[in-house]
Amino acid sequence: MVKLKTYKTRAKHLLTGNLVNPDGQTFLGNGNYYRLGTKAVKAECVKGVVLHKLADDLKSDAFVSALVKETRNAASKTNDGGEYEKTNKDIRAIATKIEKLTNMLT
Repeated sequence: MVKLKTYKTRAKHLLTGNLVNPDGQTFLGNGNYYRLGTKAVKAECVKGVVLHKLADDLKSDAFVSALVKETRNAASKTNDGGEYEKTNKDIRAIATKIEKLTNMLT
């Protein structure tokens, strides 16, 4: 699993701190744009492309297989029912978020 470096800003942009260029530099939300130094990209364009790609990925067999594999792996490492219940609760919460994102795009 890839660990992302996160940033806290006052920006309300969906991808602030998570949108990076191939060199690993982070774009930050600024007005109607995501900016990196002097480069700027319209936020609405980026958001639309990213959400569509995310929706496609979430519907893919590869994503579901990887999610099931990671979930089973995490569940096999637990040694009590409390962790199992928490993991199931987390999975249900993620499934709800996926469903909401998918509904936003359709």
